[in-house]
Amino acid sequence: MKKLLIPFFLAATFSLAACNDQNQTATTVKSQAQTSEEKNLQNFPALHVKDVTVFDKDQVVPVSLDGVKTESHVNTFVNLSETQVPWLNELLISKQYEEGLNYFTEFTESSNQNSNEDLKANATPSKQNLMDLFAKIHKHSIESVQESGSIGSELVLHMSYIGQRNNLVTFRNDIYTYSGGAHGLQIGSYLNINVEKQSVISLDDIIDKKDQPTLLKALWEIYSNLPENSDGTFTEKQDFTISPQFYFDQNGINFIYPPYALFPFVYGETRLTLPWDSDEANLIKLKW
Repeated sequence: MKKLLIPFFLAATFSLAACNDQNQTATTVKSQAQTSEEKNLQNFPALHVKDVTVFDKDQVVPVSLDGVKTESHVNTFVNLSETQVPWLNELLISKQYEEGLNYFTEFTESSNQNSNEDLKANATPSKQNLMDLFAKIHKHSIESVQESGSIGSELVLHMSYIGQRNNLVTFRNDIYTYSGGAHGLQIGSYLNINVEKQSVISLDDIIDKKDQPTLLKALWEIYSNLPENSDGTFTEKQDFTISPQFYFDQNGINFIYPPYALFPFVYGETRLTLPWDSDEANLIKLKW
């Protein structure tokens, strides 16, 4: 009987040792990740931000509309917020390039233009790549108004620095587009960047999916109680969503909705603020 027990105890001992080694390895990896993130925060400076124009071209193009010669206005612009932090600059260039590429793809599809240009997603685009992209956008905008006789075409992509606090840095992008008609459309988007993880913060990063219905309900209450909705809401409850565009300030978390999302165009963008002292704010994982 004792001979049978010895292998059992040895196996159990080795099994426990292996588990301890695995736990220690997992703890070490987690500790190293935390140390790396802490170093990123400790080494992150107070930002010095410059507004740098990357591409800016404004042209008057002769066009023909229903046989009548006239002129079309084509304007293409993109800038960058440039800092003294290399990885942050790379991230900001990447975001501007992504916005430009999305616009170019939608523009060529909607105008039925078949572009032979090799414009693909680029994980690490340079400032020169960004400039080349917007040069191509400008070229195709000119070709489009010449073909359609449109009175104008504009794309303005303007980035601005909002500020930094603790491990959070925030930028805003204003995207103005015009392709003819009564008016253009301006939409604001936000880049909230975690400097410890060197990544953009998404909605799922600040609140768990299981808690998002509670946040949605709170935002609906804020929206439906606005004075402008005294006679009923512009947007139906079943169509109401949590905006993925948000920023933090001393008042709370501000969720930004573009024109037409919650009100008619004339109202512009709408901000719904979830106060820090609300119960729902306790669900937010990121502390401002």
